[in-house]
Amino acid sequence: MRLIELVDSDDERVALLASEKVLERAWGKPKEQQQPERKNPLDQMTSEQRRKRIVELLEYAATLQPPKDARIDEAEPVNVLGVTPSVTEPASVADSVTELCEHGRPRSEFCQGCAWVS
Repeated sequence: MRLIELVDSDDERVALLASEKVLERAWGKPKEQQQPERKNPLDQMTSEQRRKRIVELLEYAATLQPPKDARIDEAEPVNVLGVTPSVTEPASVADSVTELCEHGRPRSEFCQGCAWVS
């Protein structure tokens, strides 16, 4: 009876809690719905079926085209030394190699690997 009285409470939180308890006692707590267990379809395929599916996916992927309004941004080429090659001034690999740390970064730049070691 007290829960029913509390349903009319001025405090909304008390009224909500009382309402929930009254419903639980009248109808019982709601049962939790169990999610169906998802099974991987590959587990039920033979190796031949898997190969066939891979070929199908590759054939489909070959038919895909980028949208007509897609824009492909190309970055400037960077060589392994981290130096952007210049058309007017070719970079000398032999000169740059001695100026690199053991992690391949120029000694003039901060190298986290070298900082970690020291």
